[in-house]
Amino acid sequence: LRTYPYHGFVAPAALGASLIAALVGKRVALAGAMLFATLAALLYNESFELPLDFRYALVALAGSVAGVYSIGRMTQRHHFLLTGFTVSGAASAAAAVVVLLTARHGAALPWPELLMAVGFAFAGGWLSTVLTVGLLPFFENAFGVLSSVRLVMLSNPNHPLLRKLLMEAPGTYHHSMVVANL
Repeated sequence: LRTYPYHGFVAPAALGASLIAALVGKRVALAGAMLFATLAALLYNESFELPLDFRYALVALAGSVAGVYSIGRMTQRHHFLLTGFTVSGAASAAAAVVVLLTARHGAALPWPELLMAVGFAFAGGWLSTVLTVGLLPFFENAFGVLSSVRLVMLSNPNHPLLRKLLMEAPGTYHHSMVVANL
């Protein structure tokens, strides 16, 4: 534990909030982000007593909020790459702030500690994004929810059902596309 003091930054804290944002909505996801940040503070509290150590909560909250807002603007599957960079960047910035705020006043800048914390937070952000990409279809099917990502995927003109509709009923296809665009 002493060798890697910021090991908790690797935890995929933004996973829950990102999934909630994609399946339910931003407001519920932001409430979930606060809950998950509080849970991170409880789980990674080194002394197991009050006051809580909120270093992990700050990094978890930053990554979760970034995940909520970046997933809300996602319109295609490849936008997960942008989401990954957003979540990792926000978590890394928060980790850097945490290390710099907890550094001893007047001491030299703790470069190894700073790089380790930023690296762990960056890895945790990407782990959250990869797990979100992998788990989102399962949750969509399990709860019968159509997310915006699934709807965009279904509106792809190369989808076999749409190609069949175009060949067999072009007027219906055209009408369906016009109504869908409205």
